[in-house]
Amino acid sequence: MQQPSKADLERQAKLDAMGQKLSADTARKIDGQLATDLNNSLNTTMQGIDASVDRMLWASSGNQQIDVNAQFAAHEARRASRQQGGGDRANSLSASLSSQASALESRHRNQNAGIQAIADAAFAKGVVRGEAMYAAGVRNREQIGVDLLAGVDVEGNIAWGQQQRSKFNAIRSKASDIVFGPTGAPNAIETELNITGNIPMFEGGFGLSVTVDSFGRFTFTGGATATLTSDISANVSAALGQVKGYGADSFALGTGEAVSTTADVSIVDVFVDKNSKLGTFLKARPVDIFGGYESGYTQKGTYWDLGNNPSVTPAENLYHFKGGYVGGSVGWKDLYEFNASPLYKALGLEKLAIGKTYEYAASGYTTQPNLIGRVTYNLLDIFHD
Repeated sequence: MQQPSKADLERQAKLDAMGQKLSADTARKIDGQLATDLNNSLNTTMQGIDASVDRMLWASSGNQQIDVNAQFAAHEARRASRQQGGGDRANSLSASLSSQASALESRHRNQNAGIQAIADAAFAKGVVRGEAMYAAGVRNREQIGVDLLAGVDVEGNIAWGQQQRSKFNAIRSKASDIVFGPTGAPNAIETELNITGNIPMFEGGFGLSVTVDSFGRFTFTGGATATLTSDISANVSAALGQVKGYGADSFALGTGEAVSTTADVSIVDVFVDKNSKLGTFLKARPVDIFGGYESGYTQKGTYWDLGNNPSVTPAENLYHFKGGYVGGSVGWKDLYEFNASPLYKALGLEKLAIGKTYEYAASGYTTQPNLIGRVTYNLLDIFHD
């Protein structure tokens, strides 16, 4: 075999070197192109992935909103279902109760009808029985020939029994009022002591009073009195009186203001002979004993400001009272001649002292209701209507 020449070896070496260089350049170009293509492909892929991720996130958000809406809708549906169920149960219960009420009402009407029928039957039976007994009684009286009721005041006995029953009921009611107190409006009784001094046609003074009402309350007061009177004497007098107030408690009658009409007469002038020793003595000693009647009203308003206070309301009658009094006086009678008219004398009024009395209680104290007060009131009430 022929050995290659040096020139062939050198050319082969150059060719190998050139091939290696070409291979290296080609590989480098191929690697660069591949890297570029790979980078572009990766960029495109990442962009697609990002877009896909964005679409997935948007879809997930939409799914979450759909889930929330679905949960809210489900909750509302359950709530509506519960409400509907509650309404249905309420309607069912109402219908059941209405049915039971109707049944009870029907049962009650049936019971009442049965009771009424029994009562009617018993009444009819009693009437028949009474008529039969009456007829038997008539027949028996006819058989024996004696009228057992002859001379008997049947109606009178019945009336007497009703009177006794009324008295018993009145006593029972009075005892209940004393022990427990009345159930209606109270009444009050005032006992007062007035000490006055007067000149012709006018007298004034002060008074002390104790008032007790039907509930058992005591009211203690002190006040002033003034009277415009037809009396023409001048004296000092003291009178003890008692009045009953209707519809008033002890405080209303005993305190505040009252206006009354009084009419009193001299017991000495009427019942004592002026020519007798007693009449001569009483005339020598200007002493008089009198008794009178009083009737008036407690009032709202005042008479004591004499028109100086325009804010005071006009007087208004509140509670009516009436009663009487007795008293005595020391002084001078008939200070001047009182010329009464013939009619006044013909009516016998010249011996009457008629006046208008104004009373004002300056202070008062009232106790709580008690048994002693109720007993006291009922004892005093014996002397009143």
